[in-house]
Amino acid sequence: MHLALRPSQKSPILDLPDDLTYLIFLTCNHDDPQKFSTVILRVCSQWRQIALAIPELWSTINFDKNLKEKHVVERIQAQLERTQLAPLHIHIFELAIQKPAIKNMMKICQLILPLVQRWGSLTIQKDIPHRALRLLFDRLANTSAPRLEKLAIENVVLWWRWGMDKKWKFKAFGGGMPSLRYLQLSRCRFDWNSHMFDNLIELEVHDARLLTMNQDKVTTIVLDILIRSPQLRHLVITGDIRHPLAPTRSRSRPPFTRETITHNAIKRINVPLCSGRVTDALLELVKMPDLEDLTREPSYYILPFSFHTLARVNPLPNILCIRIDVNADHYTLSPPESATLPLALQAMGRLESLDLRALDLSQNDFCLPNLLTWLPSLAYLKLVDCIGLSASTIREMLDRGRNPKRLALALY
Repeated sequence: MHLALRPSQKSPILDLPDDLTYLIFLTCNHDDPQKFSTVILRVCSQWRQIALAIPELWSTINFDKNLKEKHVVERIQAQLERTQLAPLHIHIFELAIQKPAIKNMMKICQLILPLVQRWGSLTIQKDIPHRALRLLFDRLANTSAPRLEKLAIENVVLWWRWGMDKKWKFKAFGGGMPSLRYLQLSRCRFDWNSHMFDNLIELEVHDARLLTMNQDKVTTIVLDILIRSPQLRHLVITGDIRHPLAPTRSRSRPPFTRETITHNAIKRINVPLCSGRVTDALLELVKMPDLEDLTREPSYYILPFSFHTLARVNPLPNILCIRIDVNADHYTLSPPESATLPLALQAMGRLESLDLRALDLSQNDFCLPNLLTWLPSLAYLKLVDCIGLSASTIREMLDRGRNPKRLALALY
């Protein structure tokens, strides 16, 4: 059998200019940097040469293998050399901190601490042992991170690891993080007046100390953060994630002790503290025209005393989901509440999901029939223990709706 030698063939894609190949590589690298950078080296020598010359392809540093293995450390050292001066995006996983945890964390410190001026993001997985976590951040006490945009210390869920935040105070980056925009803090104590809460875009904090604070103090903390971060879009502040505080139906209208402020960027708020009273106060004190979500678990529901605020003071035109409950079974709305509920709903033009509970709608016979007219985007309507419902009322509502076939209706 004779095999003819075929001349080597060159793929047309190799004729692309290097700068265009550069952009394609960066786009493909976005989804899975670790995998893409490894695969691209094995395609051909030309692509390998181009890839090795692009620092951004190597700037995501994943510590996801046990550092006891010498070849793992050597691979990370080689990758760090390829990054040149590009910002580093560092992820530390539990697999890298397996026993001996302290020794492995010291190896990580030796690799990345000299490059702290180039850090673009630092993410600590939730299962990293506490002693190793503290070792890293205590060594960062007097440093600055001028390019750090994201810092995330993921929260611990397992009960036997809870409570380890009681003795450790976060003092890292005392020299400042002027570029910080995304912050997730847990498993430590910290100063709420710290400059790291300034000019954020996303903030998630889990702090058990909040459970011992009264409503006014927690509300003050949240308002201060909103003022200091005018571009903040997502705000999550919780206490104990193992035992979230469900909203209570015995809430009363919060006192008006502060001036109203406007926050034009916030889209999501989740502050399940003081049994829903902090969120009540925020609706009264902060105008949030772009707010889309305030009902993440544990479920927050609006009580009738907020109808006037949502109708005349702080409408939520971009809210996507709300729950309305009352403070008694089969509550009959007062005349002012009955008049302002339709106005509050009409202002929520983008509403997609509405949950009404224990309301007596018999005294407000025009509210339900007009619901789909006011809320053209409504896709889910849930009515639980509501009085005044009848087949003719529901039929009239569906007849008046612009697109009733897309509505999912649940009656309980």
